[in-house]
Amino acid sequence: MTQTPTLLDSLLKETADRFGLPFESGSAGLEFEAGPFVANMLVHPVQPQQLLVQVAVMTLGEDTDPRLYRVMHQLNELARFEHEWIITVDIDGEVFLSRTVPIQASTAAMLEDLLGDAIGRAEHLQRALSQSVADPQVAASPSVPAMVVSAALRV
Repeated sequence: MTQTPTLLDSLLKETADRFGLPFESGSAGLEFEAGPFVANMLVHPVQPQQLLVQVAVMTLGEDTDPRLYRVMHQLNELARFEHEWIITVDIDGEVFLSRTVPIQASTAAMLEDLLGDAIGRAEHLQRALSQSVADPQVAASPSVPAMVVSAALRV
């Protein structure tokens, strides 16, 4: 007996096809490398009607300059009204740029655009974060300088 594909299966398969990725029916998401980044789409672990779209930007070590955390928090604050992407750091120190989208309202073309946007934003964010800790202006400033904001948010 053939099983009818679910909306999620159909959506992920069509998106995988657009990226030339293999897809196995019943998968909870897709993952692929895009240059130095790993991008993935998966069913949100707490809100199963949502897809979590994210890109791993960089890994922070125990010796990471604490100013970097301040910069990321301030970028989230500044960006929250500009777009729905947020910067998070997981328990292993992996920095992600992520957002959620409703499965019901998603199309493969929309997800392809979102992943392209995420990868572009991750490139800018990685560059801005790497440069910000080396910049004496960031060290001396209680807020994130405009040049860092501009580079990270692509404004």
